[in-house]
Amino acid sequence: MKLVCLFLSLVFSISSLAATSKNVTYKSGDDTVRGIVYTPDGKGPFPALVVIHEWWGLNDWVKEQASRLADEGYVTLAVDLYRGKVATTPDEAHEIMRGVPEDRAARDLQEWARAEAMPSEEEISRLRQLIHRAEADLDALVAAKPAAAHRRDQHRQWVVR
Repeated sequence: MKLVCLFLSLVFSISSLAATSKNVTYKSGDDTVRGIVYTPDGKGPFPALVVIHEWWGLNDWVKEQASRLADEGYVTLAVDLYRGKVATTPDEAHEIMRGVPEDRAARDLQEWARAEAMPSEEEISRLRQLIHRAEADLDALVAAKPAAAHRRDQHRQWVVR
């Protein structure tokens, strides 16, 4: 009987972690960007994360990772920087990635921070705080290792302001 009770409590605790997902769109220049927002169950406020896909695109694995982060208590946006394209081979992934202008990807991320898709201004503020902390870490790295300055500047192109 104790084993059954333990099993049932485990099942109910896992089901309480289920995040809700919502497809979102927002404007970035003349383009419409799509993404999926995963929100933890329960009463917020929650910290926010932006999940940026690898060179394969916004595939099921990336969506699963964003959902898992939401299960851990984060509002997550899985953004689609490839406009719906998902690669299945390394050559295809390479070609898709090369076709994305860096300024467009950075603009997409910046516009997300401004878009109404984010649940609240507080979430945007938390995201910006995380970015500023990351910038401080990069600055500390550059101070310790001057050769890292180029890398810092590359990362700053992607910062949401």
